[in-house]
Amino acid sequence: MIICKNCGKELDDNALFCTGCGHRVKTPEFPDTPNETAETAGAETSVPEENISEPSAEIPTASADEGDSVLILGANGKSGVLCGWEAMKKVGPKGKVVGVVRKASQVADLMELGVYTDVIVADCTKPVDVMEAALGVNDGKEYDISICCVNIESCEMSAILPVRDDGLVYFFSMATSFTKAALGAEGIGKDVTMIIGNGYTKNHAQITLDVLRENPKLRKLFDEKYC
Repeated sequence: MIICKNCGKELDDNALFCTGCGHRVKTPEFPDTPNETAETAGAETSVPEENISEPSAEIPTASADEGDSVLILGANGKSGVLCGWEAMKKVGPKGKVVGVVRKASQVADLMELGVYTDVIVADCTKPVDVMEAALGVNDGKEYDISICCVNIESCEMSAILPVRDDGLVYFFSMATSFTKAALGAEGIGKDVTMIIGNGYTKNHAQITLDVLRENPKLRKLFDEKYC
């Protein structure tokens, strides 16, 4: 039996704190650990080579590969056409770059730019309509990558639904809802990687200028529309 020096309450021998006033009555004891020796001090711990495993998967990047299929929502905007041109260079002649617009009147001009293999007309707030139209021009196959450049709400599922499992969904829109995207993908059982685009990347201005120099039609569009 021990006595709390603060309030005088009788306590069990194993008590660390007083149950009456909360005062510490004993400091816990820990077993001693062996002291470091001259031989062990500074020694590196080696791991057998056979126990070192390689990473199970590569870190995904927001870049298309040759032969990939890419879906771009908001295909008529500045970000959309720039992404389309870069994607066309990446996927090559065997790949697909499909743009999604709301107005049929926009299709001919976009095809003339040469930044898409196909342009479809659909409302990006209606994911089933987008998916059906997108798969229709991709031989019924789901896409490897989608890029959402639509600055209106409730377009998350239109970017997710047409993409294959293990595919990549890139949200470059200030209207993106993380809740809708994350819970929506979970709700339909889509195992996709989702990336939120940063408004800044190194050398982004130079990259844009290089694109405009490469494609005279894009340069003309930017001169007429944005200058």
